[in-house]
Amino acid sequence: MVSSGGEEYVQGGTASATIVSNGTALIGLAGTADSTTVANGGAQIVESGSIADHTTISVGGVETVDGKAVGAMVEGGRQIVDGTASGTAVTLNGTQNVFGMADGTLVDSGGIEFVESGGTANFTTAVSGGIEVVSASGIATSTTVASGGAEYVSGGGFADGTIAGSGGDEVVQAGGRFDGATIGGGTVELRSGAVASGTVDFAGAGTLDLGGTGAYGLLVAGFGMPDAFDLSAVNFASATESYAGTTTSGTLTVADGTHSVSLLLLGNYTAASFSLAAESGGGTGTMVTDPPLMAASAPNPIPIAPH
Repeated sequence: MVSSGGEEYVQGGTASATIVSNGTALIGLAGTADSTTVANGGAQIVESGSIADHTTISVGGVETVDGKAVGAMVEGGRQIVDGTASGTAVTLNGTQNVFGMADGTLVDSGGIEFVESGGTANFTTAVSGGIEVVSASGIATSTTVASGGAEYVSGGGFADGTIAGSGGDEVVQAGGRFDGATIGGGTVELRSGAVASGTVDFAGAGTLDLGGTGAYGLLVAGFGMPDAFDLSAVNFASATESYAGTTTSGTLTVADGTHSVSLLLLGNYTAASFSLAAESGGGTGTMVTDPPLMAASAPNPIPIAPH
């Protein structure tokens, strides 16, 4: 146990099951730390060329990673990643600050992953109150948000290929960059000023919330019942819609006489494919849905004489 200002220095060897409280464990070149617990003002510093395996970082503990961290559990503490981290779980109001690269982080129960300037997070999963925040010049790829998890992309941040599952939210702020997503029951919100490209694939009961106006530089695939577009800048009271296209793609435009939104859709639609409604919750914007097909009326039956 390392405590009360004590230090442990590991270089070229292995330290197992160390408890660091109000002390410092320094893992030097070619050193390995296995199953360390860091808490109560303790710190573990993983230098370049070293490895920390399955560290537990509790409230008041900090792990700084210049080397490699694998399978850390951040339970109310903090992990600072300047090198690489894989398989980290961030929970119980813990935080992970990614300046280097993080792969496969799980964020839940009030945990937050901050993808800082110059940092990259791949395949993060945010659920049950977990949050991923992508800062300016940070990059997040293939994030999954579901069941109360959320991803927030700040101005200058970049999100690529997010999956918004049931109960998950992705929010891209003004100046944030967005390159496609899959909406499988969740919500993707592109606020006014967000920079959008790529393809949005609907894969079940989701919402694409667009806060801006004009022609969006993205494609939409798979839109159908019960999916929705939420166009908050288009006033429903005077909204109209038009559609121009072929059997494979076309452009949907919704306008209120002052503001308009245009989207390129992949698929076979007509103007009759879309219904407009007021935003729920008292909003003034316009909801666009794909109404169910009405069953064709059966022709009058030909009477059949009784036998």
